Amino acid sequence: MKGFVKRHSLEEVIKVLKKRIKIIDTVKLPFDKSLGYVIAEDVISDRNVPSFNRSAMDGFAVRAKDTFGASGNNPITLEVAGEITAGTTKKIGIKENKCARIMTGAPLPANADAVVMAEYTEEQPDNIVKIFSSVSPGKNVSLIGEDIKEGETILRDGHMIRPQDIGILAALQKLEVTVYKKPEAAIIITGAEIINPTEIKQDGKTIDTNSYILTTLLEKINCPVKLKGIIEDNEEEIKKTIEDCDEDIILITGGTSVGKKDVVPKVVSELGELIVHGINIRPGSPCGLGFLNDRPIFLLPGNPVAAVVCFDALIYQAIQLMQNVSPSFPYPKTRGELSRKITSQIGRIDFVRVMFKNGLVNPVRVSGSGILSTLVRANGYVIVDKNHEGYEKGEKVDVYLFG
Repeated sequence: MKGFVKRHSLEEVIKVLKKRIKIIDTVKLPFDKSLGYVIAEDVISDRNVPSFNRSAMDGFAVRAKDTFGASGNNPITLEVAGEITAGTTKKIGIKENKCARIMTGAPLPANADAVVMAEYTEEQPDNIVKIFSSVSPGKNVSLIGEDIKEGETILRDGHMIRPQDIGILAALQKLEVTVYKKPEAAIIITGAEIINPTEIKQDGKTIDTNSYILTTLLEKINCPVKLKGIIEDNEEEIKKTIEDCDEDIILITGGTSVGKKDVVPKVVSELGELIVHGINIRPGSPCGLGFLNDRPIFLLPGNPVAAVVCFDALIYQAIQLMQNVSPSFPYPKTRGELSRKITSQIGRIDFVRVMFKNGLVNPVRVSGSGILSTLVRANGYVIVDKNHEGYEKGEKVDVYLFG
C-alpha cells in the first residue's frame, strides 16, 4: 500500500472546478413550471406594477388638502361622489370637498391623491361622510410602479427561482422563461462488501447508506439522480459502468484510497483525466476529482461522513457552477462559544461535527469518518482552517448549521 503522491489544498481544487466546469445548456419552460431552476437570462420588466394608482385600504379617496385639519374633535365633512370597487373600469373624478368610497385594490379616481381609512370616517345621510383624520398626499395609496418599475431588472441570470419569483413572473405576464437545465447526476457505489438495505445482513458485509444520503443531498438542490448500482472492486466492471454514464456529473464512492482494491483512480485516469487524488481535509482526504469529456467525476471515500463532507465542500459548488451560480458553502453561518477544545493540524482543514444550542458549541466526541450517527447527533460544522491548530474552550467560532 502506498500513500498519496500529493494532497491538494481545498482552495486548489475549487480553483480547478471554477476553471474546468462547463455551464450546462439552457431550456425554455412555462413560468409556473420553473420552480427550483436557475434563470439563464435577466428578466426585465416591460411595465409598471401597479399600472395605475390604486387604493391600499378600504375607505374614501380624497384630495389630501381637503382633509387638512380634520381630527376626532374637529371632523371635516365631504360629499360622496360615488363608489369604486376593485376591478372596476368605471371612471370617476372628484372635485373640491368631494370624495369617493373606495375598496382595496381599486383605481384611484381622477384628482384624488390619498385614501382615508374607513376606521377614521363616519357616513351620514344624503351621501355625506365625516372625516376624523387628515392624510398627506400618497397616504394609503399604491402608486404607479411602486412595486415594479418599467425597465427594472427583476431577476438576474444565475438566480434560483423561488415561489415568490413565480408570482413576479405572473405579474409581468412572463409566460415562458429561459433556465439552465438541472444537471443530472450518476451515483456509482463500489465495494464487494456493500449490500442493499433490502438484502439479508451477513457478517463482513456493509449496508449501503451512501447512495441514499447522496441522492437526498442532490435532490434537495434540484439535481435529478440515476443510481448505477453496487459494483464490486473490478476494474472492467467499474470502467464499463462509467462509460455507460451519460449524466452531467458522476459520483463514485469507495475504492478511492490507496489499498490494493482501490482501483477507481486508475480507471478514471485511463478513461479521462484524474486531476486530483488526495485533499488536505478531514474527513475526506482520499477524495479525488477527474474529468471525462468535460464532465466532472468525483471520487468519494466509502465512509459516509467523509462522503458527505466532500459533497458539502466540493460537489455542491460544482453543481452551482454548472448553472452559472456563484459557488458558496451550502449552510448558513452563525457564531457560538466552544464548550471544549478542538485540536487540528496546520495545513489541513477540519470539518468538526458539533451540536449548537443556546449559543454553545459542543463538538461531537466520537468523530470517525465511518460513524454515521455523528452526523445525526450534530446539527452543524465548525470548520478549522489550514492556518490554525484548533480552537480553545470558550473561544467564539463560526458554526455552519445543517438545513
